[in-house]
Amino acid sequence: MNRAPKWILYLTYGLIAALVPICIASHQAAQRAQSRLVVWAPESIQAGPLIAALKMPGNPALVLHTFSYGELYRRALRVVERKTLSGDGRPFDVLLADDPWLPALRSGLADDLPPPATGLYPDNVLAIARDGSKYFAYPYSGNVQMLCYNRTLYPDGNTLDTWDRWKDAIVGATDRAQKLHMAPAAIRALDENAIVTDFVPMLWACNKEASVPEADYNLGLLGDNPVRAANMLLEIGRHAPTGYLYFDDSDIAESLWQRAAGVGVVWTAWAMLMNERQEAGARSAWRELEFREMPDSQTEMGVWALCVRKDTARAADAKRLVQSLTSFCASLRAARFGVPPVRHDVFQALGCSGGRDGICHFLQVEEASLATARPRPRNPRWRDIEAVIGRALTDVHKSIAPELVMRDADACIRRINASADGLAACDWPSEKIPEPDSAAQVLAGRPATRHDSPRVAGKRERPRQSRPAHSPV
Repeated sequence: MNRAPKWILYLTYGLIAALVPICIASHQAAQRAQSRLVVWAPESIQAGPLIAALKMPGNPALVLHTFSYGELYRRALRVVERKTLSGDGRPFDVLLADDPWLPALRSGLADDLPPPATGLYPDNVLAIARDGSKYFAYPYSGNVQMLCYNRTLYPDGNTLDTWDRWKDAIVGATDRAQKLHMAPAAIRALDENAIVTDFVPMLWACNKEASVPEADYNLGLLGDNPVRAANMLLEIGRHAPTGYLYFDDSDIAESLWQRAAGVGVVWTAWAMLMNERQEAGARSAWRELEFREMPDSQTEMGVWALCVRKDTARAADAKRLVQSLTSFCASLRAARFGVPPVRHDVFQALGCSGGRDGICHFLQVEEASLATARPRPRNPRWRDIEAVIGRALTDVHKSIAPELVMRDADACIRRINASADGLAACDWPSEKIPEPDSAAQVLAGRPATRHDSPRVAGKRERPRQSRPAHSPV
């Protein structure tokens, strides 16, 4: 029997000796990776302080994955439903979630987080984070709608304290606005995110007593109130820049920032980004802008909250991380980074005592608004409800009678709430309702507007730099 040459044996032994440490190191690296907390967050400014937390001593080793708004929700829902994940396949240990998601994710979240200290948060903010006395989330940031107006065009903000007076002020400012080369108003009326259009606070203003029960999200779409709100939306839209139907929150902020519009509804995160750009020396109308609470004191709230997966093997570390990221010091750092604050002590620490400098320009309005803000749909079927509202607003802008549109939308939402079939349970009279996350529909015969801003007009490619996260897409 022939034996292998010695040099082959030596080479084999050498390769084994070299590969064994590599395999051991690879196995140890894999174990270390598996031992790290997995944090999921949106691709937005909200994730900035989380990234900074990776570098802070004392925090456990983290792996941070960021996703677009819609993808983050879909992946989190797959984890709760115990479905297979793409990518590295590891589910989150800690999730930064938007508050409308929580009812759908609730069954997969730990509900034994320690209660926050009394008085730290507004009561209505805490309401989204607990079930009775059990806490399944910690508020991380508090976005609210605010009214932003150019005082050159509207020197008296009190003329904008109700939607009716706002409408009258816009009509009265038309001639002055033309001389200033700006549209009297920028309005959010359709686009891809129907629940945060200006229609919903208008609807609430028309019916301040309407309740918003969590289990059966009934917007109150029957009767005269929704018709009044829809007609008001159309009326104000006649004084908005061309293409306003396709405006989202970034377009509204940009219109005000560029002095292309005189008044509009902005969310706190965009106000903070505008302030950041102004501090960097960008030329704008920032010094002409004022903020006040929403007309009729009806504002929507968007709270991002940190949650822990119920069956994580590192529950103790995950809960400690959540408490660390929502502590006073971390929350203050996050606010200075551009994340809208939500804790009362952080507002106080920022020293907002009525001055116009920096973020004090609008944070007093945010804190006051948080105390009375109302939640968006907190319902497992929130995406379907939002799709129905989007379809209703589309039909209103197609000149279909608002009373017919709202009646059909109300019936549709009631079927969705009573069925497990989602949008399939909703038989809209004319066309199929688009699935959530679909692009805004192109409206045939889009109504022309009286004002055409050369700087903000039509559906355009939007800048994606440091985009704040608030509610959907």
